[in-house]
Amino acid sequence: MMDYSKPKRLTSSGHVVERSCVMSNFSIKPGSDDVIVFFRDGESDGTVVWSAEADNASGSHAESFVPPMRFANKLYVEIQTSGNNANVSVALVEPASTTDI
Repeated sequence: MMDYSKPKRLTSSGHVVERSCVMSNFSIKPGSDDVIVFFRDGESDGTVVWSAEADNASGSHAESFVPPMRFANKLYVEIQTSGNNANVSVALVEPASTTDI
């Protein structure tokens, strides 16, 4: 079966999946205030593998990774903002049969 990108949208900090995975891209849409996002391997206190920010004056921020970025344990996304309505979309490279994203 072929792998493809499966997106997941988050509006608060938490796990994207609770297993190893590879992330192909992400986008950040700030809400009423600036937002900083930390992509962690493991739990909420895990190693920061990547971080990015978007301010509401400039709008959305997106990045793609070739090859995709590997998370050996779990992918935890920490969203820091003092505003509301921010969201982060993450796309993982997954087998078509995957059902937990």
